[in-house]
Amino acid sequence: MIDRDRERAMLRAVELYYFEGFTQAAISERLGCTRWTVGRLLKEATDAGVVEINIHHERARRHDLEQRLECGFGLVRARVVPTGSTPRETMSRLAHAGADFLTDIRPRPRVVGVAYGRTMGAMARALPERWIQGVTVVQIAAAPANLDDAFVGSSIRMISRRGNGVSRTLPSVPVFATAEQKRRVEAQEEVATCLGLARKADVVFYSPGPAGAESLLIDSEGFSPAEAEQLRGGGAVAVIGNRLITAEGEPADAEVDQRTLGVGLDDLRQARLSVAVGGGADKHEAFRAIVRGRLANVLVIDSDTAEMLLEAGLADQNAEWSD
Repeated sequence: MIDRDRERAMLRAVELYYFEGFTQAAISERLGCTRWTVGRLLKEATDAGVVEINIHHERARRHDLEQRLECGFGLVRARVVPTGSTPRETMSRLAHAGADFLTDIRPRPRVVGVAYGRTMGAMARALPERWIQGVTVVQIAAAPANLDDAFVGSSIRMISRRGNGVSRTLPSVPVFATAEQKRRVEAQEEVATCLGLARKADVVFYSPGPAGAESLLIDSEGFSPAEAEQLRGGGAVAVIGNRLITAEGEPADAEVDQRTLGVGLDDLRQARLSVAVGGGADKHEAFRAIVRGRLANVLVIDSDTAEMLLEAGLADQNAEWSD
């Protein structure tokens, strides 16, 4: 595309996006280009001063990065908060952004699926009272043994209580010794009801965890040191719910996956809204696996993680072209 043609396309993209309310997918169809190109055109317009959007606040979302993520990875939505000066500050911003996204969903969700973890607990505390009138909140993955059940359950109950609703938790361990044991527990009425609701939830929230030495799941579920090392050495880069995944977003070990209780990877792919919330350098590999495996259609992340994903996405695209 020569400079004059690109300038014309940039102006057309800006007008369609900001004045006429077109989505980036619709603009790409109009202009006959990819959504990646539309995202680049909108960014170039901002960089060149053609478009100026100024929100002067240290916690203001990074809309420029959100647009590029949505366009580049085909996301339903992206929420990007500035990376804080400390991990605690970043966590607070992510928790509030996740809570804001939940309260903004229209039509209002009737069933919300939630995983365990510190990020989910912080998001629960960030929700305002009476954010909805009547909701069912269900736990999508049983908590590892070294996590306090009261903490996990209290987060689920807090989200439902603040929404004047009800909650259902999973009274189970995450990973069983055999697949048959898992199937027997899965068939129990309380567990089956909870998982049935989770698989049909209007929106599912989770925060990925690393599969390294600090993994709560691997270190607490009865794996021997040799088995733990094998899981990590076999390509596991992250834990989603209780699912160990590879860099491509696939099960790291099929046999372990069959013994794991909770919503599966395909359930996340098929969910109407599957929201991954988190950030920090220790989760970069996890989020790259999530977008590669299409395990979330909404990302709530910090700006450092967003920029890493965009760079990685461009590298992946260039690698595909070179092949």
